[in-house]
Amino acid sequence: MSPNLRHALQKRMVHSCDLCVQKRDKVILEAWLATCVAVTLVDRQAGVGGLVHLLLPEPMCSDIAFVPATYASTGLPLLISQLRAAGVALERLEACVAGGSLVAPVSAHDMRLNIGGRTTDVVLAILAQARIPVIKEEIGGYGHWKLSLDCSSWETSIAPLWQPGQDPPLRQAMPDLTPDGIGRAIAMVRPIPQVALKIIQMTQNGDYAMGGLAAEVRQDQFMSGRVLSLCNSAFLAHRGHIDSVQGALTLLGERKFVQIAMAACLEGMLPESPLGYSLCRGGLFHHALGTARVAEELARFTGRADAEVAFTAGLLHDIGKIILDQYLAASSPYFYRTMHTGGRSLFELEREQFGIDHADMGRRLGEEWALPDNLIEVISHHHDPGRATLNQELVTLVYLADLLMTGFQPGCSLEGMNSAQLEAHLGRVGLTPEQFPVIADRMPRSIFSYKQHLEGGEV
Repeated sequence: MSPNLRHALQKRMVHSCDLCVQKRDKVILEAWLATCVAVTLVDRQAGVGGLVHLLLPEPMCSDIAFVPATYASTGLPLLISQLRAAGVALERLEACVAGGSLVAPVSAHDMRLNIGGRTTDVVLAILAQARIPVIKEEIGGYGHWKLSLDCSSWETSIAPLWQPGQDPPLRQAMPDLTPDGIGRAIAMVRPIPQVALKIIQMTQNGDYAMGGLAAEVRQDQFMSGRVLSLCNSAFLAHRGHIDSVQGALTLLGERKFVQIAMAACLEGMLPESPLGYSLCRGGLFHHALGTARVAEELARFTGRADAEVAFTAGLLHDIGKIILDQYLAASSPYFYRTMHTGGRSLFELEREQFGIDHADMGRRLGEEWALPDNLIEVISHHHDPGRATLNQELVTLVYLADLLMTGFQPGCSLEGMNSAQLEAHLGRVGLTPEQFPVIADRMPRSIFSYKQHLEGGEV
C-alpha cells in the first residue's frame, strides 16, 4: 500500500468488550492485546468484515450487566450473526486471531489460570464448529500485540505493540539520577493542588462537606474545564450533557463528584507523551483512572477497604512515573524489548538504569506532598503488598487492580506486574486464585473506552 493511501485511512480502535462490523471503506479497525483475544472475520466477495475484542472465555458473574461482546462464548457468535445480517456468506468467511498472551514476568499462577489461553480455546472451537478457516494467528506466548484489519483491502496484520527500533546507547543517553539529582527532580515537579489535598483529607475522614470544594472548583477556570470534560466522558458512561460544576454535583452526587475532581487534579500532572511509560497519548492517566475504578470495585466486592480511599490510592499509585517518564523516554524501546522478550521486571530495569524505581520515587514525591501515610504505603508497595505494614489489604487491592489493568489494557502503561505471590495476595483479601477470572469480570466496562485512549497514535 502506498504511503499516501495509508495516510488517508481512518483508524478506529475496537476496545475490550466491543465489536465492529464494517463495509469496504478507508478504515482500519485495530485492537491492542495482551491477555485479551481479538478475532477478525472477512468476506472479501461481499465486501464486509468485522473485529471483536474479547475479555474472557465466558461469563463469570451473575450480578453485573451482561455485555455479550465481553466473552468468547457469546461475543464471537454475535459477530458472526451481525456479519450474516450484513450479507456475508458463512462459507466465505476467513478468520485471523491474536492475543491470549501471558504478561511478563510469568509465574506458575499465570500458567495455571491461563485466562487468555482459555479464551483462545473457546474462540478456536467456535470457528472450527462453524468451519471458518483461520488464515493467520499469533496466540499464546507472552507479549503485547496489535491486530489491524484494513477495510479497504481486507488484509489483517498482527504486529508487536512496540516497534523494535534501534536502542539508544543507554549509559550515554541517560542522565545520572544521583541523590542530589533525585532531590532536584522532585523539587521541579509542581506542587499538588491544594484542592487535591482537601479532597484526599475528605476521603480519609469520610467527611463530604461540599460547600467549599464546589466553589473552589468553580473559581478555577482550568480545573472547572477538566472536571466537566471528565463528567461527560466514557469514564462515567453518563447519559446526557453536564455543563456546569453545580450540575455535576447535583446529578452525580457528592462522592462521585469528589472522585471526578481528584481525577481532574491528577490529569494535569501526569505526562501525556506516548514516548515514555505509555504507548498512547494520555495512557498514564488512563491507566491510573482505570486502576482507581477497579480498586474501588474490588474494595466494595471484598469489603476489605473503604471504596473511596481505594479509588484515591489507585489513582495515585504510579505518581513516581511523573518524574521518571522523562528519563525512560530516551530508552523506551530497550525497556519494552527487554520486558516482553526477556522476561525481566520493570523494577529491575528501572533500578539498573536509573538507580531508583518508580515506587520509591513515588514514595519520595508523596512525602514531599505530605500525603497520608496509608497512601504513601500504597505508592511504595503496590508491586509487593506483602511488605506493607499499615494496611496490607488496601495495598493488595491496588496491586490486584494494577495487575488486571496491565493484563487487559496493554499499551497504556509499561508495568510487568509480578504475580508469583498471587495466591497469597488474593488470600489476604479473602479471595482464591480460582476467583481471579471473577474479579476480572467485575472490571467496569467504561474503562475500556475512555476517550483519552482513542488519541493514541501509531507506535
